[in-house]
Amino acid sequence: MWWGYGMIVGLLGWLALAVQAAEYQVVDLGQYTWAGAVNAAGTTVGSVEVLNATGQREQTAAIVAPQVTILGPGRANGIAGHEVVGYASFGDFGLHTHAFAWNARHGIRDLGTLGSADLFSAATGVNQTLTITGYADAGNSPLHPPPTRPVAWVATQILDLGTLGGAAGYADAINAYGDIVGQSDTAAGQTHATLWPVEGGVVDLDTLGSSYSYALSINASRVIVGHALTDGRWRGFRWTLATGMETLNVLPGHVTGGANAVTDAGVIVGFSTPTAPSCCPQSHAVRWVGGVIMDLNMLIDAPGWVLEQALAINASGVIVGTGSFNGQPHGFLLQPIVPVVATPPLALVVEVHGDFNGDGYDDLAGLADDTTIWLCIAGAACEQLPGRAFALVAGDLDGDGHDDLAALGTDMTIWVMTDGMHWQQLPGRLSSLVIGDLLADGRMHLAGLAYDTTIWLSPQLGQWQQLPGRLKTLVAGDLLGHRRDGLAGLGGDTTIWAMPDMQPMTQLPGRLVTLRLEEQASGPSTMIGMAADGVMWRERTLGNWERVASDLGP
Repeated sequence: MWWGYGMIVGLLGWLALAVQAAEYQVVDLGQYTWAGAVNAAGTTVGSVEVLNATGQREQTAAIVAPQVTILGPGRANGIAGHEVVGYASFGDFGLHTHAFAWNARHGIRDLGTLGSADLFSAATGVNQTLTITGYADAGNSPLHPPPTRPVAWVATQILDLGTLGGAAGYADAINAYGDIVGQSDTAAGQTHATLWPVEGGVVDLDTLGSSYSYALSINASRVIVGHALTDGRWRGFRWTLATGMETLNVLPGHVTGGANAVTDAGVIVGFSTPTAPSCCPQSHAVRWVGGVIMDLNMLIDAPGWVLEQALAINASGVIVGTGSFNGQPHGFLLQPIVPVVATPPLALVVEVHGDFNGDGYDDLAGLADDTTIWLCIAGAACEQLPGRAFALVAGDLDGDGHDDLAALGTDMTIWVMTDGMHWQQLPGRLSSLVIGDLLADGRMHLAGLAYDTTIWLSPQLGQWQQLPGRLKTLVAGDLLGHRRDGLAGLGGDTTIWAMPDMQPMTQLPGRLVTLRLEEQASGPSTMIGMAADGVMWRERTLGNWERVASDLGP
């Protein structure tokens, strides 16, 4: 048997969080500062209030961190790389409010409107390809004022995205692939959270029957978050293709809330608001990880601060928003105090990464050369897990937002850990194991090869479906850049085969003796392999190969 401790072994303490004074350091962005967006480097944009010539406070678009740069009257709403977007005053005497784009090289640029210069427009978000989202007054409308239309700027051209059948809408955010979310009116006059997928069309996200909903953020996996008015109360929501719209919980004793942003890792930030005997109770900035809500005020050690709204978060976990310091409105930036991942006592020959305990931090698991299994939770000592294995993969197998482990024992038995506490044996035996979003349902699925080279897919944990063909090598990844993983592998005669997007198996040109996938930040994964003569080849597009330097290794 693989397990020395029995078939199912409890692993106590996996879910225990490291004891620390705080998880974040608070950076004060200044009084009367609104911090609404943050890029990968931590550059934060929004607005600051300055005194004008008459002594009145005036909102100005600005880069607010790491140092303040005033861009002009208005507000900055989004940033990607060095490109900042928002709205500002243009024209004679600054009488026209238009969407703008700004970078240090070209300065501020008027993005224009859907018609004449006296119409309104505003930019809300931008992605790495510089596609910009926003909203604008409809051109040539007989109505006064004209309805607001959801728009995007692509290569400086403004496009009306359309609605769910009604007159008005807003486009609020865009992901790296070009999917856009916001809100639009239905033909029945309701306002619903809306998705404009990059492949075209308009999708109503509101499966709750809300009287009003709007989407504010979308990640690379098309996880969408926002606000929905249900049963007379505002609540945050999370939407996926698999689950539809689901409301997010609020803090104990609180009645309303909202979700403002989501990372590619699925971490959500927003706010939660308590009941109050009189007007306007103070909201609390919150974070959801794996469906568990935390008050961000409990994760800082900063006397005088009340964090009220978490408005944006980047991939490194930097959070920006608004709150109060000593009773005065201030913008804030939360810099994570990242716990260190310890080094295991034995060198690992297989490493996998994931958030295995649901605290939002990247952890490490792996196999040593002697087939022992090690787990290193960020901020804690490494521990040896029971059993021995020759294959280990990680991913969210049950769709709960936490990463899980799957392994092959030295006797080729199949084991999974989905609750952070217990190993459980699955039926069957495999000689290799891969993991990927193979069914495009928002969760990871296992696939593998049996000893006789047959190919097997697990549509649900504990169930296996044989796929056509036989392979001696199997890899999984996004072969076409469609955000759906497929399988590829090598036949016993060194032929190359692929199942992009899990379509029927197709033979690709060439022959290889080794094959691996190289993940890319965006776009398709890249296949790399070695031919029998030792020459290394890299895939340019699926089925097209180019010779590369041999130092890439197999």
